[in-house]
Amino acid sequence: MIMQCILTCSEPRHPNEHQKCITYATQPTSSMTADGAQSTVAHGTHEVPQTHNSHGFAGLPLELLLWILSSTPTSIIPWNCQRPMPAKYREQRDILRVLCQVCRSLRIALLPMLWENLEACTIHPTCDNEDDPKFPKLLNEELSDQIKIITATSPHLSIYVRIVNVAIEPQFAEASLRSLAQCLAFLPNLHTVQIICRTSGSMIRPKNMLAPKRKGDERFHAFEQAFAGRCYPSVKRVSLPVEALSAFPCFPEVLDVHLNQKVFLGFSSFISAVVHHCAKVESFGWHESAPEWRFAEVIRTLPNLRRVRCSAVIKSVSMTYIY
Repeated sequence: MIMQCILTCSEPRHPNEHQKCITYATQPTSSMTADGAQSTVAHGTHEVPQTHNSHGFAGLPLELLLWILSSTPTSIIPWNCQRPMPAKYREQRDILRVLCQVCRSLRIALLPMLWENLEACTIHPTCDNEDDPKFPKLLNEELSDQIKIITATSPHLSIYVRIVNVAIEPQFAEASLRSLAQCLAFLPNLHTVQIICRTSGSMIRPKNMLAPKRKGDERFHAFEQAFAGRCYPSVKRVSLPVEALSAFPCFPEVLDVHLNQKVFLGFSSFISAVVHHCAKVESFGWHESAPEWRFAEVIRTLPNLRRVRCSAVIKSVSMTYIY
């Protein structure tokens, strides 16, 4: 539908109306948050040669394309669910990928926007849902392909990546997290990291986090092994599952922390990890069905907070509590 709209709006222009080269300042791009707010990131100035493809679809003003793109669904941070996002949330990125393949001028203009997000967090369009047997492998391949491009094939694209948003499937957790942890070190402008883990039957470990104790603890161990000794000082915002609490030493400069899954026994351990390793945290959020009694614990444990936020579903009504 969006592509049809773009093509319908395209009108051929006379070649004399164009200069040999037009300089476009790429517009700030938006990343939708769970409460509907938008965070914007500005790119630099890109010179788009117009000696070819200077009329018809490729001749549309870049501002018009960006305006159309702004109406398409994009991934959500924080995502308060222990499963990948529906396929509709990949629409904006898929359109950007197609536009970058149309012609050289669009590729130059839109490639920085495409790679602003390293994403593998949605249900694949060829799958009915996340329970499709082929989905875990497709999701893992999608993440692996992007990491390979950033670290090996086209490392010059790493400067564009500002947001990493990935979903990890249990059977690929160890390899995926190890590759991801290595990749993050290649991203000098990275400021936001979200990792989504599908819930397993036994996901809460005891306070002794030194080694896995029971079935379901493999992902805790995978996070420990993957992120041990690493540091990403540019990251200011993280949205993580409780299994990732051993990764907090990697984010010493983080300001905004969100626990993106409902937990019961591991909530205090998660907050304690934030206290010990992230002294600059100003905002903390989580998701659960009965949030009121948690506020006192959060405020007591993290006294320097400026914002406390809890997203809850009570009797089928979504509510957001902000302190």
